[in-house]
Amino acid sequence: MTDHVTSGSNYTRRRVLGGAAAASGIALAGCSGGGDGSGGGSGSGGAVEAEGSAELELTGWAADDTEADLVRGLATDFDENHDDISVTYEPLQSKYEQSMRTRLGGGEAPDVFYLDASYFGSFAAEGVLLDLDPLTEVEGYNVDDIFDPLLDAFRHDGTLYGIPKDFSTLSLYYNEPILEQAGVDD
Repeated sequence: MTDHVTSGSNYTRRRVLGGAAAASGIALAGCSGGGDGSGGGSGSGGAVEAEGSAELELTGWAADDTEADLVRGLATDFDENHDDISVTYEPLQSKYEQSMRTRLGGGEAPDVFYLDASYFGSFAAEGVLLDLDPLTEVEGYNVDDIFDPLLDAFRHDGTLYGIPKDFSTLSLYYNEPILEQAGVDD
């Protein structure tokens, strides 16, 4: 990807993606492609700089309209608090993984999108995701606040490509005597 530089406030696509990922808490990975369909991959060192503002597209799987409305509201709140960054949310409610693969292959991927940990590794191995390690140093955002196994689910070959937005506990085990010793009751 070549560098595109204009005068202005010096927002780079990477900085904007990092800010969106950090501030919104809903973005997992950003495509590093330059719009030419090449994808850019983890090895791309170029940055796209915008003149004073940036428009980002966020895509995520939504189980229903309620969830889509909630995320759309978060994007609106983000927009209201960031004059120079606009986020458009476009939910997908079916065939999410297939759709994202098609969009990435066609060079039409959104700037920020969800990836499930179960298929994240195949996307990372294809080199279509942005290295987020340099972006984790956004002021006021600390990846050390995130439970390591959740972050590790979005690391590939030691590089962070996604920020977890949530997790679910499918089963929970506990040691009753230790909880009782700690004063935790029913």
